[in-house]
Amino acid sequence: MPELMSARADIEQAKGVLILAYGLTPDRAFATLRWRSQETNVKLRTLAARLVAAATALRGGPTQLRIQMDHIVLRGHHCPCPPPGSGTGRSNTGHSLDVIAP
Repeated sequence: MPELMSARADIEQAKGVLILAYGLTPDRAFATLRWRSQETNVKLRTLAARLVAAATALRGGPTQLRIQMDHIVLRGHHCPCPPPGSGTGRSNTGHSLDVIAP
């Protein structure tokens, strides 16, 4: 029973992260977690715990945070992209989860 409660807490926290980062509804946030779980073949509770752990380490302005979240959700790691306006000429378009989320 404690393991089930812990898994549920991780999933609810991960949903909260997605709701805050992307303005999703709770149902849409859960659907996004489920989608990534299926795409990556990682158990939902494991994916949720990883997402929450990674999200708590994020730092930067709103644009940087959004790009970093996109990479955590879509690729499972922190964003390797330079921050916007860093002069590298690399475009930051196409990183947004709301374009490709289920």
